[in-house]
Amino acid sequence: MTANNDSLTAFKSSFPIDNKSIEFLPVYFNFIEFYLKKEKEMLSEVKKYLIVGLSNLLFSTKKRDDTDEVDPDEDEYSRRTKRNLRSRMDFLFARYNLLTKKYDEAIDKLTTSIIAYSEVYGPESVGLTAHYFYLANYFCEILDKEAEERDVIITNIYLKICEIWKKYFLGEKNELFDSISIK
Repeated sequence: MTANNDSLTAFKSSFPIDNKSIEFLPVYFNFIEFYLKKEKEMLSEVKKYLIVGLSNLLFSTKKRDDTDEVDPDEDEYSRRTKRNLRSRMDFLFARYNLLTKKYDEAIDKLTTSIIAYSEVYGPESVGLTAHYFYLANYFCEILDKEAEERDVIITNIYLKICEIWKKYFLGEKNELFDSISIK
C-alpha cells in the first residue's frame, strides 16, 4: 500500500497537472475501490482518498464558477463529466458508509448517486447495476431478517438488475439517454 501511494506521488510529479484537478479522480477512485475491498482494516485510507477526491471535485467546480468566459459546448461536456464524477464519488461514499454502518448517510449518498447517473445515462443503464446491488445490500442490512417484505424488495432489485443486463445484451437502448458500452 505504501508502494501504491509512492506510485501515485511519482505519477503526479511526472505530469504538469494541477493536483486539485479532476484529472486524478479516476486514480483516486481506483485506490478507493481497492481499499474498500480490504474492508475494515483499510477504512482510514478509504476516508483519506474520499476526502481528497471530494475536495478536488469541489475545487474544480468552484474554479469553473469563478471564470466568466464559458464556451457553451465545453460547458455542457464539463457539466456532464462533473455530474458523472460526482455520481461516482457519492457512490463510493455510500459504500464507505455501508461498511461503517452509517445507514442514513449511505442511503442519501446512494440515492444522490443514482439520480445523478440516471440524468445522463438513464435509470436502466448497466452502469447503475452496481448502485442497485448496493441498494439491495442496504435493504438487507436495515430491514428485519425475518420480514417477508425484505425478501420481496431485495428479490425485485436483483430481478431489475437482471432485466437491465438482458436489455443491454439484446442491444435495446433508450434514445432519450446517452448509452455506455462495457469495455
